Amino acid sequence: MSLCNFCQARVVEGMLFCEECGTPLLPHLSGSPRPATARLLILPHQRPLELRGPGTWILGRKRGTDSDAMCLDLSPFGAYEQGVSRKHACLEITPQGRAYLTDLGSRNGTWIDDRRLTPHRPYPLPQKAILRLGRLEIEWYHPPS
Repeated sequence: MSLCNFCQARVVEGMLFCEECGTPLLPHLSGSPRPATARLLILPHQRPLELRGPGTWILGRKRGTDSDAMCLDLSPFGAYEQGVSRKHACLEITPQGRAYLTDLGSRNGTWIDDRRLTPHRPYPLPQKAILRLGRLEIEWYHPPS
């Protein structure tokens, strides 16, 4: 048994997703960890959010009493009105600098460019893309490591 990197719940070896929080349990391949930096630009607000990895972030809306430090609260950008769920999607940057986006079973869907994601399946993110959570558009940029 091992622990989920996000919620620290016990997980059975070989599982693809944490049964507690739904975070993808991606295999971490051998190789030296490199710091990764990515940028999310919330459209049309043009406000950038910088991510330094490796790490896992939940994209969604934070409740007033939540204390989840790994949640990127999109509420200030009209997330509720745009159909973003409280825990909408999971973004992971691995120690090797690869980035993945997973829809966490959101009601209004998640897209990479014009491709709708199947829930609970990690999708590799390209260097540049337009992400859509419900109707909220986010420009993604992840420079090569």
